[in-house]
Order: sequence, then C-alpha cells, then structure tokens
Amino acid sequence: MNNQTTAYHMFTEDERFEPMSAVDAALERGALFEVKTQPLVVDGFTPRISKGTYAGEPEHVIFFRELGDERMVLNIAHPSHPASNYLPVLEQAEALFPNSVTSLAVLEDGKRLMFEQTIDDDTDLGDGGYGTHLLWTASLNGTWPTRAAGMFERFFCSNQLPSATTHISVKRTVNHDLLLSLRSQIMAGIGQDRDALHEKVSSLRAIKITDAQFRNLVAQVLPRPEGKDGNEPSTRAMNTWERKVAACSYFWGEESEGPAAGTAWAAWNAIQSAEAHVFTRGVNQRRDHADMVTNNRQPVTELAERVLVAV
Repeated sequence: MNNQTTAYHMFTEDERFEPMSAVDAALERGALFEVKTQPLVVDGFTPRISKGTYAGEPEHVIFFRELGDERMVLNIAHPSHPASNYLPVLEQAEALFPNSVTSLAVLEDGKRLMFEQTIDDDTDLGDGGYGTHLLWTASLNGTWPTRAAGMFERFFCSNQLPSATTHISVKRTVNHDLLLSLRSQIMAGIGQDRDALHEKVSSLRAIKITDAQFRNLVAQVLPRPEGKDGNEPSTRAMNTWERKVAACSYFWGEESEGPAAGTAWAAWNAIQSAEAHVFTRGVNQRRDHADMVTNNRQPVTELAERVLVAV
C-alpha cells in the first residue's frame, strides 16, 4: 500500500472500476443470473404443507442457479422465500444514488453479493482527503440481510466508521417517497458520522505516541497467547499472534509517512488497518470484512481506542 493508491482492500483489482450504474456493473460481472426452484424431495417423496396459506406447497424448496453444466444450490427454504435474484436491491441502490457503483463482487457462486457506491466528494478533516462510500451486502442464502453501511476512506489507507445511523435495510419494492426518505436518512447519518470522525481525529491527533508506546499498545490489545494448563501455546496460535503483531508494526511504519505521524491517531489507524487488511485474511476475507464493516465488529481497534484515550 502506498500514498498513490486508494485501498479498497475488500475488493480485488478486477472488481474495482469507474462509477457506473448498479445494473450495468452486475451484468458485466455475472451477478444477474436466473434463480430457479424445485421442490425438495426426500427419499423419493415431497413433503407438503398440510394447512395454512401454503397448504399443498412443498415444505421446502431448493433455490439454485445453473453455472455452466453445474447446478449450484443457493438455498433450501420455505416456499414463502422470494425467488428473485439481486435485481431489486441493485435497482434500489441505483435509484438512491445513480451511476455511483465503483466495486462489485459475487461471492460463493452467487450466494452473496457485495458492492460499493461512492456517493460523496472527498472531505478534508485535517488528515487528508476522505471519500464517502456505501458498502451494500445482500444474499440469496439468507446469511446477509439487504443492508448498506456508510464508511469513510482515507486517501492513503482505509478507515471504516460504521454507525447504526447509516445502516439501512430496504424492502423488495419501494416508491418514490420512500426512496427520498431513505436517501435523506443515509445522508443525515453520513453527516453525523463525519462529525464523529472529525472529533475522533482531533482528539487522537493531539496525543503524541512514541515507537515504544506503540509497542506497548500492541502488547495490551494483542497479548501473547497462553497455552492450556500452563503449557506453551500451540505453534498455530503463536504464528497467528506473530502475524498480527507484525501487521501492526508494518502499518505503524506506513503511518510514519502520513500526515499524523507519531500520534495516537496514527496508532489507531495502524491497528485498524492491520485488523481490516490482515486479521481477516483467508479464503473468506472479503465476506468476513463485509461482516465486520456492516456489523461494526472491530474488537481490537475498539480496545486500542479505549487504551489510547486513557493515555
């Protein structure tokens, strides 16, 4: 990572592009496939609902897509589960902020979708430029709700400041008045988040942090693992811990070239960057990072902030 590249770390290079409509982006990346259904058959028999609204319907329905010669199961659910694809949420996002999708990824053969809208110009909060973005998540297997989380992104690194005020869940169909209401809600929440971020930047930039103090901070938020019954921790546990500590040191070095070098704000950013870029690394990194952003889960970063404020 360097000062010349914006770090959309949850998306690959192929998933980033110049702003375009949500539907066009989805079409280019194969996100608008047809969702097909068939009754679930158990031992040659299809159990059916005996009473109520869905009487006579199969108890469970298989939702799937065809990918080449393969049939990919997306979900097995009650017949009331909608069989629509991602088009409704894409159209809703497009209606709210037209031609603003800058990243899109189809995960797990279509079970999940995440895309990003860039919805505001850069804002300088005394620490370089910040862009405003919405990270959308949706799923066909029910593991993600249709949700949008606001976040700010620095020019030379990434910062997320998710807030309940910028999380929205949208219905399958919306009218014009609701679209305007949702847009107002989003923008109002982003304004509140920007104020909160400005307060955070100002307070943490005022606290000076030395290299030794940063190492002590890392030791507090990432203590050395302990083995069971007084034994040494496993090699795997030690390797994971050492990787996380090394990541914090690396990003602290990166921050030394930034506009807030030697401050608690730089320390916070180093921990946050390590948690966002490295702690979630794995086969499901993008999915885990989307979970972290939309559900506001950054426990190490949150602990670091509490320690820094108490310095």
